[in-house]
Amino acid sequence: MKLTLPALRPDQYPDLPEGFLLSLSSYLSQVQMALTGRLSVKENLAGFFKTVTLDEGSPTLAVKNELAGAPSAVLIAQAFDLTAAGRPPVSLGAPAWSTQGEQILIHSVSGMTTGHRYSVTLLVLGS
Repeated sequence: MKLTLPALRPDQYPDLPEGFLLSLSSYLSQVQMALTGRLSVKENLAGFFKTVTLDEGSPTLAVKNELAGAPSAVLIAQAFDLTAAGRPPVSLGAPAWSTQGEQILIHSVSGMTTGHRYSVTLLVLGS
């Protein structure tokens, strides 16, 4: 889908407050990028993805915090059961996590089955 937005020039709208068209233009550019699939976590949010391997009952896992500040959320973006035939995708619950220095500590993830190993992609978001 090709989406083209018209140019907004201040001389066309002299009664609008100064800076309004700049804000509107920025907003419309972001909407255009969203509608054409050009938004990404890396370029538009303070966040990163990290894929780790977890076992049910495994000890706390430390992941390096790649954000400039503390994370505000750690979510599961995708998970696969590496033990099951065909490595099917699985639905796991939210991780229990905390921070310690530059590390994000993953204490547990709900929904894992004893004796199974999982490939889990985390989405870590900043504030």
